[in-house]
Amino acid sequence: FDLLGSLFYLLTGMETRLSPERDSHGRLTAALSPLTVCGALDHPLGETYVALLREALQLAWPQLEVQLPVPSLTLTHDIDHAFWCRQPITRRLGAAVRGVMRHHDPDLAVRNALPSAACSATGHRYDPYNTFRYLMQQSEERELSSTFFALASDEGQYGADYALTNPFIHALFQEIGRRGHAVGLHIGYEAQCDRTRLQLEVANLRSALSSAGLSAERIGGRGHFLRWQGDETWADFADAGIAYDSTVAFADRPVFRSGMAGPYQTFHVPSRRALPLIERPLTLMDGTARYNMGLSLEETSRLAETLADSTFSHGGEFVLLWHN
Repeated sequence: FDLLGSLFYLLTGMETRLSPERDSHGRLTAALSPLTVCGALDHPLGETYVALLREALQLAWPQLEVQLPVPSLTLTHDIDHAFWCRQPITRRLGAAVRGVMRHHDPDLAVRNALPSAACSATGHRYDPYNTFRYLMQQSEERELSSTFFALASDEGQYGADYALTNPFIHALFQEIGRRGHAVGLHIGYEAQCDRTRLQLEVANLRSALSSAGLSAERIGGRGHFLRWQGDETWADFADAGIAYDSTVAFADRPVFRSGMAGPYQTFHVPSRRALPLIERPLTLMDGTARYNMGLSLEETSRLAETLADSTFSHGGEFVLLWHN
């Protein structure tokens, strides 16, 4: 049994190099992962290996002091869309009908059907996507802080429906900073495979943060659609000045993709160098539970508790992604 080799395989995302199959977004999915086939991702296998290594070291050197990690909870929110009222009218009317028929909520139906002009005239106060204060309040009531990952480009099929210079977004960033929360970069769909675009997006976000009076020194990132191509993606992120990443997960199933329940330093295999980038693996995404697994809110809550138990038992960081 090669303990260090097994850890290396997990921590560097080696399976992305060895598995040619991809989904329509160019991602390796849990269904396609060879590690899923052998049941290696249902629990943080890498943490088990680390525990074995720790035990071996302590047996060899009983006086060795080992600092165990402290469990933590991190709340994150990807701003894929900031304005519901900028969605196509057919989509808004369909949601309005569902608000009455399925949710028995006329108020939701009215807000879903509001024309764009009405939303803009009220400063987007009644926009259904404007849940940012609610999300911050939920964090604050639990003595936590949220990180909002914002798109920095409106180009391409999956670009943002907002500009970082938009007055609403500018004011939102100011409030996020004032209330002790953080803004990160939701790395664009194309930028994850284009170093020039990536560096431009980082520069755009730094400019917007500075304009809003927020620190732009240490920026975290997460890839749009959770697109990630292993250590090559990490190298691009690190070279662009991103301090930490929180992309490593599968969109179709919540598992411990890297085998780790908490943060770890990244490594670039071809150049054989440790990168100045910390990976904070994503534990659970709302869309995975709702759309890909078809779970209800109650079932999602139970799933979250199971994942949290496993994460915290290893002193890990439970990273939740809940969209606005």
